[in-house]
Amino acid sequence: MIRKIGDKIIINQDYIGSYGIYIYENQNKGNFYFSNSFFLLLEYLVGKEHFSLNKDFTDNLIISGLCTPSIDETMVNEIKMLPSNSFIIINIKKRENKINYIDYKEKSVPLKSVEGIKIIDKWVDKWGFIIRSLKKQINNISSDLSGGFDSRLTLSILLSSGVNIKEISINSIVGWKGHEKDFKISSNICKKLGLKIIEFPFHKTGIKINIEDAFLFSKYVKLGFTNWLKFPNVFFTKPNFHFTGYGGELLRGKPSLPIKKYIEELSNGYNNNFYNSSIRLCNRSVTFLKDHNTYNNDYEISADLYSKGRNRHHFGKLIIEQLLSNTYILCPLLDPDILQIDYEISDHSHLDLISYIYVRFSHNLLKFPFVGKRRLTDASLKKAEKLNKNNPPYRPKIDYNKNFYINKKRYVTISSSSSSIKTNSTEQYKYIEKKVI
Repeated sequence: MIRKIGDKIIINQDYIGSYGIYIYENQNKGNFYFSNSFFLLLEYLVGKEHFSLNKDFTDNLIISGLCTPSIDETMVNEIKMLPSNSFIIINIKKRENKINYIDYKEKSVPLKSVEGIKIIDKWVDKWGFIIRSLKKQINNISSDLSGGFDSRLTLSILLSSGVNIKEISINSIVGWKGHEKDFKISSNICKKLGLKIIEFPFHKTGIKINIEDAFLFSKYVKLGFTNWLKFPNVFFTKPNFHFTGYGGELLRGKPSLPIKKYIEELSNGYNNNFYNSSIRLCNRSVTFLKDHNTYNNDYEISADLYSKGRNRHHFGKLIIEQLLSNTYILCPLLDPDILQIDYEISDHSHLDLISYIYVRFSHNLLKFPFVGKRRLTDASLKKAEKLNKNNPPYRPKIDYNKNFYINKKRYVTISSSSSSIKTNSTEQYKYIEKKVI
């Protein structure tokens, strides 16, 4: 989001920095340039400025399998990526910029505290409010469901919202080799709840995007940070709102490894050149994190590298890519409110928080198994049951006199020799809390 206040311009990011803000500064000339696309910035400056390849970064990206864990580096040494918890203030008159940091207070509130329970209940109330408001206005709402922890957590919020869950489309892994057990579990859940799995839940009416434009979407949004070449082929004429379990790993402290072991895991199995490049890049990212944050132990550093590196580049880029097709990805598990909660009731119990959410809001969903070897431990479930019993029962706050209204003036620019969509790129769907008379 960009705002102009007086002689200052303020550029903010979402919580995980989905687009990213990329900056080039030439100290000798006193110039600086910003963009929300690495490649757009690079293309604009090529021929005007000098650039050199960041070989550690590119080597790591080649072996990463999915995406880079980099916190602030890019493919060229001279262009930096601002961390996700930063925003910029530009002084127009002085031609200066200042980078500021936001403390989101992650893991600062104990799960078993009164404040912690209130935050969790308000988080569920807030998302229930959003779901109900959307449902009053549109029908193009869907949600993922697999055999894992995270999408089922999101389903529990949908079930707590008070809407008719049968009117929300459920998307599962249909026909994907190796995911047959996922589909079996999600099918059983849907059968019990009377839900229907739809292989392609989004509203299908739209303008076809040709392969050249689709590639450009991926290039300008995520190329150079992720290796997953998946992009939309339709711009939907009506917006779709899709709930996911993106970011659920952050509620259980993934990767649950000390930082040296996690860096080894990210770099192992390759020849010395690629291995050494990856180790150097990861170590520089860790140094950056330590310079800007305080950690109690090595596990917290690993979780932050995962969150602000891998999670940002994987999920954040997917969110923006879908946005450009008029699909809005909604991620309750990436809400900074719930990430304030320490996911442990006691030490080394990373499943305590998600166990508590299941027990408090959707105990019946625990009757179904999780895929593979995933399971909530008996110890975590017992602690969650005890904690829930010691607190007042959850009472959803449903205020039918308020609503989130959708400002339907947002449409996206696509233009090429083969397709053109006329647009007003300054507007986006805005959720505005209003009273309904």
